[in-house]
Amino acid sequence: MGLRVAQPQLVVRELTSQNNSKFKIINFIINTPRINAGA
Repeated sequence: MGLRVAQPQLVVRELTSQNNSKFKIINFIINTPRINAGA
């Protein structure tokens, strides 16, 4: 709790980076069949 209150920006940044990684993986999986089909 103390760390979260003292450094909220770091926590938000960490959560955001984790979400971005998940979205990148999902987008990669979704886009890969299109790329293969196009090639």
